[in-house]
Amino acid sequence: MEEKENVKEPRPIVINLTPPHSRRGSMDETQEDRDEHIEWKTCCSNSSKAFIKYIFTISISVMILLFSAVMIVLNPDDDNSIYFSLISSIMTLYVSPPNMKK
Repeated sequence: MEEKENVKEPRPIVINLTPPHSRRGSMDETQEDRDEHIEWKTCCSNSSKAFIKYIFTISISVMILLFSAVMIVLNPDDDNSIYFSLISSIMTLYVSPPNMKK
């Protein structure tokens, strides 16, 4: 008598050749447009993906600005050029460039 081992037959390999844009939506739809419809569940709310990213970006920016300001105030005699560079770099994210159209 032969004993049968519990051997699973290998599953066939399936390769999907459908272009990515046809699986996700139309080609006219950008990644940002698709992200608008995604909701992330956090501990106490359901929020859009863009809103969570926005709040995270604002939070990190405020922390960097506060850190730079505190270091400048605590060390006025030291070379604080790195902290002023951090402040100006963060500010360029939020100050829009002037509009030169007439």
